[in-house]
Amino acid sequence: MRIAIVGAGNHGRVIKDVIDSMHDFDLIGFFDDNQKLYGQNVDGIPVLGELNLENKNKFRIESLVLGIGNNVIRASFYGKAKELGLDLPNVIHPSSILSKNVNFGDAVVIMPGVIINTGTYIGNNVCINTGARLDHDNHIDDHAHIYPGAVLAGCVKVGKYSYIGMNSSIRDHVSIGINSFIGMGSVVTKDIPNYVEAYGSPVKVIKERDKII
Repeated sequence: MRIAIVGAGNHGRVIKDVIDSMHDFDLIGFFDDNQKLYGQNVDGIPVLGELNLENKNKFRIESLVLGIGNNVIRASFYGKAKELGLDLPNVIHPSSILSKNVNFGDAVVIMPGVIINTGTYIGNNVCINTGARLDHDNHIDDHAHIYPGAVLAGCVKVGKYSYIGMNSSIRDHVSIGINSFIGMGSVVTKDIPNYVEAYGSPVKVIKERDKII
């Protein structure tokens, strides 16, 4: 299957390594909006230009992986890929440990060393980053991003577009709202509302975020 990555930055480069480890795809190159990269190689893979119908057909791209860390921007490319009729497969590093009872949407990226336990649902266009650990019966909604080393206990709910920061810890039965951001190293022991940034141990809401949906 001929596949390309959207985003030739650092996040996209890590996803390139995940794809290489899977041996399931014929990786053709990167799409990126940075015109300075066009025609160059990034980690040995060419940057093909921007994502559009012309380049999709020119390079005979069948599938796409979204290598963008920003949830809102990644979601916009998710919609564009759907409009172009591209397949959005799940990309899962073989070192990850996943229960057979984990359910996935599409366009999911699972980085190296991730552990996800039984009964968990991972929505569309979610990134579970390096070494994150999700216990049983979590629900991670569309376009969310779980950062490296984050730990989620059982029955945690993460809303659409939200971020769980690096090395943060979420206790069981806690809900994180829509487009909220949990800062690095935070300890979350209570529900977090929609559209806020929260930091600390114990976590405290610091400020509001944009209401995107």
